[in-house]
Amino acid sequence: MSKPTNGVERTQRTRPGGRSATVNRSILEAALTEIVDHGYGDLTFESVAVRAGVHRSTIYRHWANKEDLAADALLSFSAMSIPVPDTGSTHDDLDQLATSIARNIGSPFGEGLVRALISDASRVPAVVAAAQDFWSQRFALVREVTSRAVARGDLPPDLDADAFIEALVSPLFFRLFVTGKPIGAQDATVVVRRTIEAAQHGLLSRPKRADVSD
Repeated sequence: MSKPTNGVERTQRTRPGGRSATVNRSILEAALTEIVDHGYGDLTFESVAVRAGVHRSTIYRHWANKEDLAADALLSFSAMSIPVPDTGSTHDDLDQLATSIARNIGSPFGEGLVRALISDASRVPAVVAAAQDFWSQRFALVREVTSRAVARGDLPPDLDADAFIEALVSPLFFRLFVTGKPIGAQDATVVVRRTIEAAQHGLLSRPKRADVSD
């Protein structure tokens, strides 16, 4: 097995121009769909080639193993543009965002993707690195909303943004992957209200540093 490439090399390799870009995009989309439909364990170059409509040798020219292919597929998905709501209202922004998250992870594709991220693929170093990039980009998107909310005075200035995001999305993931209950827009709205209230009461603030006396 060849040495896994780093994130920069992967990004450069999968973004050539012209026809190669179209072919590589088809391969990455096919790989992602294969992971969602059948799991990382059953991912093969043969199945990806059939789904993408390319010869297997085309895939081998760019990816030495399925670990790198899966990692690139996840990176390509995380790089897709995701609109961040900016309605002028903190509650409406978070409500739209939570509803979108609930809709995405509640869809067959979204649920399959998240399950793949927490399955046996999590033990593959190249895929672990891609998954970390995947989640960090999504955290960054939500931080845009919380930063505006703090600037408006809707959320406290000492807000721990990551703790807020975890409190916002964890109930949605718990409902889907632990209890198996469906997620609706009303569920997302309730989570948003509770999370905002918790933040406003200081429950999601950064820990205060203890004073150190001489």
